[in-house]
Amino acid sequence: MGVATTDLANAFLNRAFREHRAPTARALNGMCCLASFAHAHLTGRRLLVEEVMVGGHGPMLYSLHDKFHGRENEPVTAYLRTASPEVRMVGDNDADLTYVVRRCWNSTRTVSADDLDAILTCEGSLWQRARNAGHLIIDHDEAVYNCHYYMPLGWHVPQ
Repeated sequence: MGVATTDLANAFLNRAFREHRAPTARALNGMCCLASFAHAHLTGRRLLVEEVMVGGHGPMLYSLHDKFHGRENEPVTAYLRTASPEVRMVGDNDADLTYVVRRCWNSTRTVSADDLDAILTCEGSLWQRARNAGHLIIDHDEAVYNCHYYMPLGWHVPQ
């Protein structure tokens, strides 16, 4: 069972706000997609309840796209809320998830949304492969085996 996209996004926002940063909605989308792919690669399990879509310009989480449509390049300065009045975020109760969020944040916190998009849409990326095949959704099972984003982020490529 996966986590809600807003809960994952709030974990990134929590780290950002502690550093007095405000990522753009586009960057936040990229971080969440990257975390979803990295978690699948690390654990073989789906991270998000929501599917990662093949957007026109890169991987897209519809809930974030819907929430920020028309404001993708504006900074996100508040936690995301759902129907519940409380702010929810993924916590430290899952070591793999905590590791993925920390690693993704540390690797992307100073990367522009354009550069993050370039990493997520580069030659051989999950997005490019799905788009070329005419798919609307990025296959979770393919994320388990694809680590195209490791090198651009300076991560060690597993053997």
